[in-house]
Amino acid sequence: MTLSILWTGVGVVVFLPSFVTAMILFHAALGWMGVLFFDSLLLLVNLFLMIQYRIYSEYYEAAYYDSLTGLPNARRFKQHQKDRTPYSAGYYLFLINIDDFKRINSFFGDEGAAYILVSYANRLLSLCGPGGNVYRMSGDEFVLVAPPGTYEDIKEQIPADVQEPFLYHHEPIYLELSIGVSAQTVTAQKQPAQLLQEADLAMQKAKETAGTALYFYNKALADASLNEVKLRQDLHHALDSKEMHLIFQPQLFLTNGRLCGFEALLRWEHPKHGYISPGRFIPAAENSSMIHPIGRWVFKETCRILKERQDQGETMYSVSVNVSFRQFHDPGFESYVIHTLAHYDIEPGLITLELTESATIDNLHDLVPTLTRWKEAGIKLALDDFGSGYSSMNYIGTLPFDLIKIDRSFIQDLPASYSKGAIVRAVLGLAHDLNMTVVAEGVETKEQWDWLRTHCCDAAQGFLIGKGSSSINTCIQDAFSS
Repeated sequence: MTLSILWTGVGVVVFLPSFVTAMILFHAALGWMGVLFFDSLLLLVNLFLMIQYRIYSEYYEAAYYDSLTGLPNARRFKQHQKDRTPYSAGYYLFLINIDDFKRINSFFGDEGAAYILVSYANRLLSLCGPGGNVYRMSGDEFVLVAPPGTYEDIKEQIPADVQEPFLYHHEPIYLELSIGVSAQTVTAQKQPAQLLQEADLAMQKAKETAGTALYFYNKALADASLNEVKLRQDLHHALDSKEMHLIFQPQLFLTNGRLCGFEALLRWEHPKHGYISPGRFIPAAENSSMIHPIGRWVFKETCRILKERQDQGETMYSVSVNVSFRQFHDPGFESYVIHTLAHYDIEPGLITLELTESATIDNLHDLVPTLTRWKEAGIKLALDDFGSGYSSMNYIGTLPFDLIKIDRSFIQDLPASYSKGAIVRAVLGLAHDLNMTVVAEGVETKEQWDWLRTHCCDAAQGFLIGKGSSSINTCIQDAFSS
């Protein structure tokens, strides 16, 4: 700022040393009024520049730094990666996601969630060490950049660090992490977007593991991800191309060996890759929007086939149809079921909708009204794959199921496994007390059949009875010849 001292019409100026003589002559020439005007103008310009600098600083802070944690953000990360000098020897990128953070937020509120994020950001900063950096990429996602010499220590420290809880109002909060790691090397320089993509693939793999897990990116992971993408793309035209069809697996009463019904199973014959296992394409469909049209097609095709048998005067049997938990998020699915039954003039009691155990646990409160309406409409309801997830004996009685299907993992070790036998006996006792029918899945040997019949299991299905066929009549013949 220019400070002018005016004395007897001569300007004496305290300014930059190199301009002192020039400014003295300039002020003397301008006189009192000129000096006042010039100094006022300089003062306004200086004030304007200061305001602009403050605005720019605040904009820069908001644009490149997270307001909650103070960490550099995703934009700053990309900017940092353009300057490779600090990382000329390469580095490791840890992409860290806090699992189920939405539930933590719901339970502890925004204040508690903010406390956790700030506290965890500080822990990460203490881990990264000299030459490293930490970024907050999104709500519950962080990146830690580590120099090569620190990789092994940090790989061990990040999962171990969350074993110590965070205390919020004296309440301990434990975090579980999914961590993906990618590497920037001297010989193979990668763009920031590619590094993040690789780390994200590894992180998604880590999410498949219960609890805190860390995965390092590799080419096999990338190939699997590419195959998954291609599979999802192929699913979009599989129905239109008539590549999918149903087979029916018979179910027999254990007491007398009579046929009691079928389960409709979806099969996919890919024109290029041949038979694709349901264990592969069903999860892919559930992770995309395709589960909705596929689920509707399965139900409609089941009803169409039952209608054909009904019109031909064939004996009618109950058919079970699997319902994905994703279909409960389809607002039109419930009415679609009722409308389709009416369209094909199918008795609702001939249809059993099978829900997986994971679906009932994840959507327990949302399920009750829908299941009750289906039950009131005459549709039977089954709890499928019981025992394969985190079973709770308590909630079974609160849902209107007609039958329980025991998962094949409990049947395959019978009768040799005492522990599996004890679990099956407990399920049978509970289900019968609740007036539910029990169907054993995956029965493959005569010994399993005899054990289940001895312990009063109601029905069974599996390869011992029949592998299934697209023709119900063929299925019936296989069942009675087994």
